[in-house]
Parts: sequence; structure tokens; C-alpha cells
Amino acid sequence: MMIETTRHLAIFIDDALKNRALCRIYGDVLYRCWSVWKSDQNAEIVSFASEHHWNVEVHNQANGGVIADFFL
Repeated sequence: MMIETTRHLAIFIDDALKNRALCRIYGDVLYRCWSVWKSDQNAEIVSFASEHHWNVEVHNQANGGVIADFFL
């Protein structure tokens, strides 16, 4: 499945967390769901996780990339 929207992302994460403790999502996918130009991208990712009853750790990399680890 190509993840292009937050709806697709939610389905992917939900399925992944049924089989493992953590689902890591890389910046290229996150940027398709939330604009890289938004200054509140991290807050939107945290809000998205909360809406789905997941926890998330957002990691901002030195090169400007973002990685999000979703878990229960």
C-alpha cells in the first residue's frame, strides 16, 4: 500500500502494531501526510498518535529529517 494520507498511515500503523511493539515511520512518508513546511508538523504527528490511542516519539535528525516511532 502506498501511504499518501493520514488515513492510509493510520491503517498501516494499526496493522503493524498488531504484530510488533513499535512501528517506525520515516520522513518521506511523514512528509506526504504533513507538509514539511509546517512549523507545527511534530505537534500534528503527536496529535494524530493521540487520536488513535498510540504513543509516539518524534526524532528530529541533524540533517533536518524526521522519524516517528509509534507504539502502544
